[in-house]
Amino acid sequence: TGLHTIFGEVTQGIEIVDNIELRDPANPTGPGQLIESVTIIETIVE
Repeated sequence: TGLHTIFGEVTQGIEIVDNIELRDPANPTGPGQLIESVTIIETIVE
């Protein structure tokens, strides 16, 4: 856990992102929300 950095830009559905509950870093094993699906769109910028 904590080994990956995720970055990107939300282009649609920011209201969904805003509703994801924050996790307590002091209690990382506590219950959290289940993310059922993720769509990744790769863009190559030259």
